[in-house]
Amino acid sequence: MKSIGNVSIHDVLLRGVVDYAIYMLDPEGRVISWNVGAERIKGYTAEEIIGQHFSRFYTQEDRAGGVPAKALRTAIESGHYTDEAWRCRKDGSRFWASVVIAPIHENGTLVGFAKVTRDLTERQHQIAAEIALRDERSNAAEMALRDERSNAELRDQFIAILGHDLRNPLAAMVSGTQLLLKMPLNDRAAEVVRLMDDSGRRMSELIDSVLDFARGRLGGDFPLSRTADRPIEPTLRQVIAELNASARDRAVEAEFDLAEPVNCDHGRIGQLFSNLLGNAITHGSATRPIHVRAISGAGIFQLSVASAGEAIPAAAMERLFQPFFRAALRPSREGLGLGLYIAHKIATAHGGTLDVESTPEETRFTFRMPNGLPSTYNRPVAKVQTLPRGTGPILSIVAA
Repeated sequence: MKSIGNVSIHDVLLRGVVDYAIYMLDPEGRVISWNVGAERIKGYTAEEIIGQHFSRFYTQEDRAGGVPAKALRTAIESGHYTDEAWRCRKDGSRFWASVVIAPIHENGTLVGFAKVTRDLTERQHQIAAEIALRDERSNAAEMALRDERSNAELRDQFIAILGHDLRNPLAAMVSGTQLLLKMPLNDRAAEVVRLMDDSGRRMSELIDSVLDFARGRLGGDFPLSRTADRPIEPTLRQVIAELNASARDRAVEAEFDLAEPVNCDHGRIGQLFSNLLGNAITHGSATRPIHVRAISGAGIFQLSVASAGEAIPAAAMERLFQPFFRAALRPSREGLGLGLYIAHKIATAHGGTLDVESTPEETRFTFRMPNGLPSTYNRPVAKVQTLPRGTGPILSIVAA
């Protein structure tokens, strides 16, 4: 080894290493050399540590277990020894050490050991933090799963109460009013029974809305029964007829351009349309007609409902599809504020979208969904006839 003066280049290099503790032990394990890195990591100066046994770097538990002696014996028998464990500094604090011990022989005789130690405490803390975070996430996931199961039980109980304990008495009442309406009644009694029948049907609709809300908010899905085997037009016409019966002073202009059958849940699409049309009747202009248009073609089904009236405020637009929200323009109107929320859920369940555009001239809700059916049907042409208010709309559809 070349020297500079009386100091070898090897010694100069070792003394300059600050990230590793590199030192020598005699055959009994006493420290015989020390570098700057060893002083930085372990806290001892060369004067303090040279001549001391290296076991003082081990924890009390490891010393009691004979770990230092086993380390030297393993190094001799195997040619080297490696370990990662806690070690002690001069001030008593611990650090996580990566250790390598190698025996040194001269002419076949053991003359000592070379020992290299690296401080990996920061890495160990990072690993511990990652483990703690993983455990925390696991616990959170487990709690979320328990909450989900609890919500599922709550949903099932709630739906069972609505479906049985409320619907059954209501069904009996509606059946009774239907029976009474078939009997000879004076005008006053007939009017009362009709009011009772209307109230029963409205209550049934509210129960259906709350059921759908419970399914959507408590983790359930909106069940769909899709079919393309029957046309969607009769479903849409039935909704118009039902709403016209309760709002005969409102005119509805409807246009159907249905080139393709629509692969959808007809009952749910009817429910979505009923909610949109009912919203237009409630919040739109009472003196101008509501415009409805249904189109299917090129793999898309689109249904829009447009009404004149005041524009929806920007603040209301942001919350329009949230449950229990009723637009500030007419907050006193009847209803739970679930209609648009449920319509939006039905649109999403069909893989579609429900959008709204509102200006001072018109508010238009548009439902779009992918249809995915080939255009193998004749394209119908819609003819629209709107009768005076009080008689309702008539729609005539003829094949082209």
